[in-house]
Amino acid sequence: MTVYNAVGEGPLSAPQEVFVGEAVPTMAPRNVAVHGPTATQLDVTWEPPPPESQNGDIQGYKVRALWPRRGSGGKGQAGAWG
Repeated sequence: MTVYNAVGEGPLSAPQEVFVGEAVPTMAPRNVAVHGPTATQLDVTWEPPPPESQNGDIQGYKVRALWPRRGSGGKGQAGAWG
């Protein structure tokens, strides 16, 4: 920032870093691990992104899983949000 008058412009002030609102996180969750303790259960664990990359309050996570659909040769999917 600088100040000026009819004679001219003064020196620049030092730069300032300011948080102006939330943005999307710039990094993914860390240390994601999936364990299948049974044939019908998956346990998913993770750590949040580093604080400096969260860019606001984390509202939730989306977990998606894909698996072969029986008899169709295609894929099924499930999701968990929150």
